[in-house]
This record gives sequence, structure tokens and C-alpha cells, in this order.
Amino acid sequence: MAEEAKRESETARAAGNEALAVDYETKEAQIRARLEVKLAELSGRAPDEAATDTLAQQGQEDIIEVMTPGAQAAHNAALNFNEAYGIVSSAVLDTADPELRPFLEAGLKRMKDSPPVKSIGAVLQREVSIDEAREMLFMPDSRAMNLYPRLLQGASNANSSNDDQPAEVKAATPFLSMLFLYHTHTWESAKAFILAQGLLALPPLLLCENLYLRGQAMEIIQNLTNEELHDWFKDPREAGRDELPELSLHRQMLGLMRTKLVPNLVANALPPSEEAAAQAGGASGITFMSLRLLAFWLSWVRHRCVKDFGTMVLSKSLLDTIKNWGGPNAHEEEVALRTQIYDDFIRFGENANEGSWGIGIGFTPECAVGVKERGNTAFKAGRNLMAVSHYSMAMDLDPSDASLYANRAAALLKWATSTKGIEMEEQQGHLQQVVMDCQQATSLRPDYTKAYYRHAQAHIELNQLSKACEVLGAGVRACSDKDDSLAKLRAEVIEKMPAAERPAVSEVVAEEEDCDLLDVE
Repeated sequence: MAEEAKRESETARAAGNEALAVDYETKEAQIRARLEVKLAELSGRAPDEAATDTLAQQGQEDIIEVMTPGAQAAHNAALNFNEAYGIVSSAVLDTADPELRPFLEAGLKRMKDSPPVKSIGAVLQREVSIDEAREMLFMPDSRAMNLYPRLLQGASNANSSNDDQPAEVKAATPFLSMLFLYHTHTWESAKAFILAQGLLALPPLLLCENLYLRGQAMEIIQNLTNEELHDWFKDPREAGRDELPELSLHRQMLGLMRTKLVPNLVANALPPSEEAAAQAGGASGITFMSLRLLAFWLSWVRHRCVKDFGTMVLSKSLLDTIKNWGGPNAHEEEVALRTQIYDDFIRFGENANEGSWGIGIGFTPECAVGVKERGNTAFKAGRNLMAVSHYSMAMDLDPSDASLYANRAAALLKWATSTKGIEMEEQQGHLQQVVMDCQQATSLRPDYTKAYYRHAQAHIELNQLSKACEVLGAGVRACSDKDDSLAKLRAEVIEKMPAAERPAVSEVVAEEEDCDLLDVE
């Protein structure tokens, strides 16, 4: 950020705008001073007097974070990239096995000196400088962390050889390595990665032909679920002011239901061939690691979304796989864990099918209903984004319940239209999601009056009156035996439309009291 301010200052001065150049120089000095103080704190030394003087002169003795969360404060606070790199490499090497340190040091230096900028640029479809690539790898801010899921996708195409890899793999592997070595060992950067939907990007990598990269992906998930890093079993309501961010993290964790996490873990239930293991330089423990990940996730889902409401039931095929996980040569600890999981779930019987997502997991209806009620409680309390998260999690448990989509649409609609200071782009994004949710709701329940009403309201807010009129017309036809709220709103929309765009009004609207179409159910 300091370098950016410096460049802006030089640009302004070159353009003859001395006042603006001075402003940017002040900003640069301010940022560098903040970073120096933070770096000194992290290093256990006294800060440079010039830095403290700068802050005192500008009335900024209370140091604040100047970069958004996306990496640990240590390397975000570094004065420049080399110092940031030193902090990262020290953290990695100081905790490494002495025998591995030379290899890790060489790998880190290679990523620093020669990041694969062309391959990264090809994935992002834009030019990427070497400085940007380094910062993305070693000191990512939240904007850079948002790119990690996209960059990681290429790793799933890695072949078993560690030599001739396609460009998307070359782009992905350094980011996978940095997550494995550093970013998922500190909560701030791990949290930023999860909220950027990074966790949801990892399951495809569990089938990677390259067992070394597959193992790294498993280790990353294991790091993210490490109870020493974060207590996933803590109720978000205990987080106080951080309840919504915590709930957002839980939404990402439960969202793994929609991915191939479970099937891809099952694909690792038996050891790889000796040939494949030899090419990877060894693959010991991959079956046990995948079993531990499955055990964590099943336990967490049951704790968070099931135990207070109903039952989670596994299919026969998944239970049989768990029962024989690791094969006949599984070690004692692995046998003990697979037996514990199997005994824990077989007592609830076998699910008759593979569940809503085809992954071998089913839920009794009370589970989704219970989570939906959490959303209803939040909605009635005016906590609309909290309600959105709860409704989204309920959808993961039962994607066939039309009321969940309609309720989420109601919460999003209320948030988008009543929140002060919301950016137009963000508001429009929420309204577009309302449209999609309502379309899904009416596809599941074609005579869903509330869904048509909210769908039309979103179009009205987007100033798409013709589309609102079309939706309401379809709703009137589909819900002909219900109240006249849709017809009345359609008449109001038509009145607002330019005369040339108005359709013929064929129905007579009776003056009757509406039901509350903005409330959830």
C-alpha cells in the first residue's frame, strides 16, 4: 500500500498536481510508519523514532490495521516484501523438521524469485507482475485471497509426474503450497480463505492424480478444521458481536454438503497402488487422514444442525465403506476410528437412498425445519443477514423445500431495500439473488403466491417493470384460486409503466385485504 501511494504521488507530480502529490506522500509516510510500529511489536523491539514521530504529528498514536484481513498480521505489517518474506520463511522453517528445512528453504526461495507469473496470468486472464504474484503468495490481502479458489482449481488437473504439468497446475501449486505451509496455520488468513469460498474449492483436489498435491489438499482441510486453530463446535451465538461472521464460516463448512467432499474422501478409503505411492515419494497415512476428515465433518454437521432437531442417517453403501475403511491392512488406530464411526451411525439404521445430494447422507425433515426456525427468529428480530445464513444452511439439509428459498428471498429483499449506505452494486447483487431464489421456489411450488410477489418486488426495485408485470401475470394464472394480492400489485406496476409498454388489463381487482406477503413462513 505504501508503494501504491508512492506511485500515485509520482504520477500526480508528473501531471503538475503538486497538492495531490503531497497528499499521497503524507499517506505513504503514514502507512510506512504504521507498518514500522507493527513490525517492531511483532519483532519485540522498539520502533524507529521517526515512525512514532510521524504518527504523533498526525494524531494517530493508536495504530490500526491498514490492510484487510486475508493473511496473518505479521506479513501484512511488514515494511516491504523482503521483510514480509523473512517473517513467513522464518515461521515455516523454525517449525520444520531439520531434515526438511533445506528443501523448504529452497522451495520458498524459488517461489519468491520465480513465481509462475505467465501461468497465473493465464488463469486470471490478465497480466500479472512478479511483484503482484509475490504479494499474492506471501502477503495476500482479502482481494488476493478471493483469487485463491480460482487459482487452486487447476491443481486437480495435475498428472502423477512432478515435471511436465499444464499451465493451470503450475499456477495452482505455489498457492496450494503456501496454504499448506503457512496461511492455514494462522486464523486470520485461514478465516479469509474460508470466507472467500476456499474451503469449497478443495474437494476436487482430493481426487488429484498427483498424490503429493492430493495430500497437501487434505492437510489444508485438516489445518482448517484443527480445534487449536478454531473451535468449530462453539455455538455462533456465543461469539457476541462476531456472531454473523462466525455463522458465515459455519455456512461455508455446511456448504461442503453440496460438493463432492464425502464421495472424494470415500475414493481415498483404500491405499493407493505401490507404483502411485512411489511416484509421490510416499503416500502413507492418506486413508487415515481422509477418515479423520470424514469423522470431523460428520460429527460437526450432526452437532450443529441435527442433534437439537432430528437424525442424520447414512446410506448402506457409505456405512459399508466406513466399516472397511483402510482395507484389511489398516493399522490399529484406523480400525478403532472406523469402528467408532460405524457403530455411532448404524444405530440409526440405514438411509433408503443416497440423500438429497447423492453423497450417502440423509436427514429427517425436522433438521431442516429446526434450522429454518433459527432463520425465522433472526428475521423477526430484524437480523436479515443472519436469517439468510440460516435459511441457506437449511437448504443444504433439504434443497427441495420451496419455503426456504422464498424465506431467504424475503430476508435478502428486506436487507437490500432497508439498509442505509448499501452500495448500488451490492444492492443489485442481492436483488438478483432474490429473483433466482423466487424462481427456484416457484419451480418447486408453482402456485407459491409469496414467491411471485417477492420476485416481482425485486424487479420493481431494479426498475424492471416489464419483467415485474410478466412475473405477476404468471403468478395470477398459477395462483388463481388464492387472494388477489398479485393482481393488485400488477395493476399498480402497470400504472407506473410508460403507456406504450403497458399490457391490456383484463382482470377487475376487488378491494380485499391482503395477506402479509412479506413475512416468512
